[in-house]
Amino acid sequence: PQEASSAMSEAMGSSAEVSSAAHLPKGFCPLSQEHSITLLRLEGIPVSIDYRLNKLRSILKRFPSQELIEGQASRKTWGDLRDLIPFAGSDKPLWKLSVSPTAGQQMIAELEKRFAIRWMMDWAGGLVWVEMQGEEPHDVPLRRLIAENGGGHATLLRASAELRTSVDVFQPLPETLMGLSKRLKAQFDPHNILNPGRMYAGI
Repeated sequence: PQEASSAMSEAMGSSAEVSSAAHLPKGFCPLSQEHSITLLRLEGIPVSIDYRLNKLRSILKRFPSQELIEGQASRKTWGDLRDLIPFAGSDKPLWKLSVSPTAGQQMIAELEKRFAIRWMMDWAGGLVWVEMQGEEPHDVPLRRLIAENGGGHATLLRASAELRTSVDVFQPLPETLMGLSKRLKAQFDPHNILNPGRMYAGI
């Protein structure tokens, strides 16, 4: 993850105009079941892509294992990433962590010390998908780790109905913002019939 974060950061900060950057650990990508893979996406007209591809290869020349993925293979790979196919077929708690891109790999390292997880990074490391392998969501320590590593947000995207009613699905709001949210909800929905409790308890 640390090397991937470095590569994605350099690529996104370059003039190669990389449109997407993601990292999938071993076993997550059908293109490479035996290795982790860092994906960098270039879009545009062919002559522009060729020029930027050469520039990108030069920038990342210290990473010797570079492959070009094109056509249907590229579309499927990015489509599977968009649709979270690596996490399909499971009922384990799944979190969406929005953090600073440079903090993504640190969050993964800290989480792996404490919990059994499956994960992948998108948005150049700023979006980390984390699937807890046990039944517990571990929401409190997870959000504490985010606060200790530069801040961000954690949203529980998948869990049992029982679990979703017992933890904060969305990042808890500061007291002032929670008060404002309650007042707005009361004005628009005075009888509290529109999805009560779906986002926050009492709203």
